[in-house]
Amino acid sequence: MIDAVFVIFTIEYGWGLREQGLIWLLAPVAAFLAYKIIVTTGLRRAPPDVHPKQLLLLRVFSLGRRSKRLFDGFSKLWRYVGTVRMIAGP
Repeated sequence: MIDAVFVIFTIEYGWGLREQGLIWLLAPVAAFLAYKIIVTTGLRRAPPDVHPKQLLLLRVFSLGRRSKRLFDGFSKLWRYVGTVRMIAGP
């Protein structure tokens, strides 16, 4: 979607520069190509970790709302690191 917005901007901006000469008409196209090169090289991600971190959690439900709030907050943060395995019991 961002590429489409950038292409529309490039066409509009390039059309506005058409009276300045051919080199100025091609300047937005060159800017778009530079953008694509930077995005494709800059957003390359490292290969996924073969063994992601795992958290084994024993959750006791008798602790109440405070433990649920703590668990929800911690699990949201942990999911950026790895997976959560839960052992739930009374």
